[in-house]
Amino acid sequence: RELKLETGEGFVLPELGGAPLPARTFVSTYHDTPDLVLARHGVTFRHRVEDGAGVWQLKLPKGVARIELEQAGPPARPPSEMLALLVGLLRGRSVVPVARLRTRREGVRARGAEITQDSVAVLVGQRVTRRFHELEVELLEGDEQTLRRLEKELRRAGAHLADHDQRPKLYRALDLAAPNEPVVVPSGALPAVALGLALREQRRRLLVHDPGTRLGSDPEELHQLRVSTRRLRAFLRAGRVLLDHEWVEALRAELGWLGRELGPARDLDVLVDR
Repeated sequence: RELKLETGEGFVLPELGGAPLPARTFVSTYHDTPDLVLARHGVTFRHRVEDGAGVWQLKLPKGVARIELEQAGPPARPPSEMLALLVGLLRGRSVVPVARLRTRREGVRARGAEITQDSVAVLVGQRVTRRFHELEVELLEGDEQTLRRLEKELRRAGAHLADHDQRPKLYRALDLAAPNEPVVVPSGALPAVALGLALREQRRRLLVHDPGTRLGSDPEELHQLRVSTRRLRAFLRAGRVLLDHEWVEALRAELGWLGRELGPARDLDVLVDR
């Protein structure tokens, strides 16, 4: 769980207690498909080099937080274990470098959180094409109250919250909008429009919860994937008079297969929980 803030020129980190973090400099190469399908679904995949050592990092969306995975490896070979989590999004496509950023970081560790100031340079070859600054609070052992208290102190010191820039660094570097947000069906929408939006939202949810289900560390990811599968089938059945019959039946059959594959694992999750 993390929070990003903006700072003006001359901002000084207030006294927060804790211990200073060592200053760091690292270069991150972000990978995605050419049409940025990972970024559009809130996933970031990068290779970071620091002090000559390289590590792959994968960040998956989890509500307002993120799941972060890390594995050492050379830049030319993305780990197969990480790519296996992205099957539903990549659909057989390869990832390629889409951005390269150099970050200089300093900060403190205090109250169960890391508070860091980043100076970021966007690189094309060795040339810097733009720069930006970022102040970030990342919870380690603290809770949401800790996050809010730290936010208040940092804002009193001159930082400010910018909702449009809660985006990860890649999004700022490439001027991307925030990842796909939930689709809302407006009141009074025509039936065909409402159905299209409802199908689009369940497809988005299916893709967002697919990597977490494959990872297998949180039963809720599997539950939400199964829910989106069942809702898709229900919407297709309810709206079949508005859709091509053969397409509907083929897709409902495939979604039924997916639901049956997920069912036994979900049943075990429920039994273990109870």
